[in-house]
Amino acid sequence: MMKITTACTSMGRVLGSALAALVLAPLSWSVDLTDISFVGLDGGRAEITLQFDGPAPQPTSYEIQQPARISIDLPDTVSALPERYYTIGLGNTRAATVLTSGDRTRVVLNLNRLETHDIERTDERTLVVRVGGPRGVSQVAQEGRASGQVQDLDFRRNEDGEAQVRIQMSDNRANVDISRSSGRILVDIPEYELPSELARRLDVLDFSTAVRYITARQLGDGTRIEIEPEPNFDYAAFQTGNTLAINVKELTADEQVAAEDEFPFTGERISFNFQDVELRRVLQIIADTAGKSLVVADNVGGNITILLDNVPWDQALDIILTARNLDQRAQGDVLLIAPAQEIAEQEQQRLANQQAMEELAPLETEFVQINYTTASNVLSFIRDDENLLSSRGAATIDSRTNSLMIRDTAPNLMRIREAIDFIDIPVRQVMLESRIVVAQSSFTNDMGIRWGGGALARGGATSGYITTGGMGGAQDFRQIGSQWSEFYDDLGQGGQGTPPSYQSVAVPTNTSIQAIPQPLNSNAAAFTVGFAALDYALDLELSALESRGQAEIVSQPKLITSDGNEAEIASGTTIPFPGADGGTEFVDAVLSMTATPQITPDNRVMLQLEVIQDSPAGGGSGNINTNTLRTQVLVDDGETLVLGGVYRVEDVEEVTQIPVLGDLPILGRFFRSTSQLELKNELLIFITPRLIEDRVAGN
Repeated sequence: MMKITTACTSMGRVLGSALAALVLAPLSWSVDLTDISFVGLDGGRAEITLQFDGPAPQPTSYEIQQPARISIDLPDTVSALPERYYTIGLGNTRAATVLTSGDRTRVVLNLNRLETHDIERTDERTLVVRVGGPRGVSQVAQEGRASGQVQDLDFRRNEDGEAQVRIQMSDNRANVDISRSSGRILVDIPEYELPSELARRLDVLDFSTAVRYITARQLGDGTRIEIEPEPNFDYAAFQTGNTLAINVKELTADEQVAAEDEFPFTGERISFNFQDVELRRVLQIIADTAGKSLVVADNVGGNITILLDNVPWDQALDIILTARNLDQRAQGDVLLIAPAQEIAEQEQQRLANQQAMEELAPLETEFVQINYTTASNVLSFIRDDENLLSSRGAATIDSRTNSLMIRDTAPNLMRIREAIDFIDIPVRQVMLESRIVVAQSSFTNDMGIRWGGGALARGGATSGYITTGGMGGAQDFRQIGSQWSEFYDDLGQGGQGTPPSYQSVAVPTNTSIQAIPQPLNSNAAAFTVGFAALDYALDLELSALESRGQAEIVSQPKLITSDGNEAEIASGTTIPFPGADGGTEFVDAVLSMTATPQITPDNRVMLQLEVIQDSPAGGGSGNINTNTLRTQVLVDDGETLVLGGVYRVEDVEEVTQIPVLGDLPILGRFFRSTSQLELKNELLIFITPRLIEDRVAGN
């Protein structure tokens, strides 16, 4: 240390003060670091020589355990070296990095493992740093550690289900060492005594955490605490004040992968142990590890005692900031550290300034043409749903041109335009091809339609079945019908018979039937839903069956609807009937089908179907028999869906007799004959949805 002595005589006081000022003035100037050199010493040690162009500064240094580094701060010094990074490769010292910030220079020595070091001033302009071996007499002094005592050992299960071991010490100067060994966590506290009442083994299995046992014992002049966790564990340790907390969590293999994905901290892992060190210095160490510049508010200060072992640097920073009620903001590679309340107030002020600027910003007007939806829908979206308009903004609709006139600030207009571009896109469309066919009741068997489930009934004056549509592998209903016929014939001949079993009829997995209505009278059996076996040959089969008189194609309507919009097909007649006042009234009897398609992301079509079949009840009363089917079916693009089981039954009674004699009472039955004919035709509806490819739709 350079000392300056001045004479204090009454006559020389002014001259002495002036001379002292002249001598001390250069000390306030910055010196340049002009040269750095390296030499290897015996025992794997390294010697780094720093040369300055003036008086060497008074250095301060500290060590980082992980990654192993020695950091040397040189105040009032500017680096004049041509490079920032130097490879050393001597002993345990790998490299040196020289950084200058303002009027301070930092030399960081990167090590393979942490070693002791000392700094010696060999002459007025030279500093020598020796890494490894015993500390020299000129080493930067460190505060001695007085022996202390472990005051409490506690275990708890936190809110996240993690085990937490808390160790309370008599002061914050303990040099705690935490390591893993043979699947255990070892906590060594040298020179700290463990009271006899705390020297015990704790069984914490009942807490259902990752820790099974905790053993505390005196080891030499220090304390060792062994934590025995479950296999595949992870831990994090942090110390605030005189309390050390170790959190332990058990991880499965899948949880380890998930934890790596969900863990919010991804920085380089570090370990350090500081006792009563300046907070600003700790923050600078973390910033250096992260390779970031640091700006710390003037009101951030004080000292901190903290121990962190194997934690990411961003987690270490978060722990320190939380403990000191600080917060951070990152702008590129620059970290700003300030009190949390101060940062919150600054952001509130910034928001208030922004709102004030919006209040003063000029309003602009823009006309936006809406192409694929209505302007009223877009206005509802930007004004009600998303509230994109500012308090000063306004929008009106021009229904004639389907456009919007929007008046707002320029930034808001840009956001609104982006939102409109996102929603004003063409909707995909679906073409529904329909074939309405009147066929004989055996036509479905000829078509090869496979029904996937049902209930066959026979008895009384009616017979029929209810089914839900199918894929290959469903049981053949013709075989079921044959089995039932044999059963009834057996009963008719006096036998007992065994009814057929058909519970195993397969129900297809690619249909979703919501409702299958029961017939409302004996003239209508039921609806059935199925899939045509050979869709590509459907037209050929229909033509062949029509030519043989087995089927008649009533109509082939086609219509196009957009995704999510309803389409309707209806065909019927108006039936007159006598009214209550003696006049004639009319009622509609129609066959109608309503379909609402929904295109799935995998280019399939979910159809919401409703089919209504009306028929006159007879007797001229004007009553209408109605059958209704509502269902939801998932079909592939181009796949044909079949709706069947809509029967139209006509009963014809024919009387043949001998004139006059056939009309005689009682005896007339011997001169006439009566025959009854039942004509039953089935109405089949084939629906084929096809996606319309549009080169701009959905883009």
